[in-house]
Amino acid sequence: MKLDNINISIYILSDSIELEDSLKSVLPIEGTDCRIRTVGSCDDIKCDKESIVILISTSLEDIEKYRENESKCYRYYPVYIENITDEREIPDFIAALWPKEESREARNFRIKKLIKLIKTEVYEWIYNTYLYTTIDNIPELVWVKDKKGTHLLVNKTFARTVHKEREDIEGRGHDYIWDITPEEFESGEFVCLESENEVMTAKKTMVFEEPVKTKDGMMHFITYKSPIFNKHNDVIGTVGVAHNVTDFSNLGIQLSLLIANIPFPLLICTNDWETMQVNSYFQ
Repeated sequence: MKLDNINISIYILSDSIELEDSLKSVLPIEGTDCRIRTVGSCDDIKCDKESIVILISTSLEDIEKYRENESKCYRYYPVYIENITDEREIPDFIAALWPKEESREARNFRIKKLIKLIKTEVYEWIYNTYLYTTIDNIPELVWVKDKKGTHLLVNKTFARTVHKEREDIEGRGHDYIWDITPEEFESGEFVCLESENEVMTAKKTMVFEEPVKTKDGMMHFITYKSPIFNKHNDVIGTVGVAHNVTDFSNLGIQLSLLIANIPFPLLICTNDWETMQVNSYFQ
């Protein structure tokens, strides 16, 4: 997926442009559009709700002062330049700590690493947003599990089906999610254990018709399951999509009972005149 470049504004609180000249030499960095400017005070910093701001300063007071505007920008990354002793505590909100004295090459290395970290974090947010928006607009149940069967991700349809919040599902196992006892889960009946293992062993997408035991009774699904691989091609989990056919299954049972109790011979055929079902009077 090709994403637009990320716009990053880098502000240096200083009376000298020496650091600005040095950092400009590392630009451009792939996937980003960076603007570097030396300013005399926090009041000279411009931002809006789309802004990613890196503030570099030797003043912890100024860095903390600008935090008042943090909510006005998309992300704020303060860089504190100081030689810290063991006794001094660094606030958690500091994104990076640079020593006062180091080579030009070391400074440039640090800013490149920070910008790449910011790009990774922003891309992660974008990809997660795309992912959840997509799966939450699918009317089927969608989930991702690790090799042990822990649910790492589910969509809203899944959450509604099991009557739980998504946050309460992710990180939990089948028995908790579907409200069955640990003993029922260990028995392996109606809990999809065999199909999960089959997919991970076969290392390919497979389709199953699966009954699942829940506190609401038996439910029936047509499930599509695929293995997930790491970069070494080892299976690390599975992804599943399930179509709920419980109502259709119940309808089929009701239809079979109806056919069986009709008091005259009845034969149901396909378009090719192949026999599908007969009742006892026909036999």
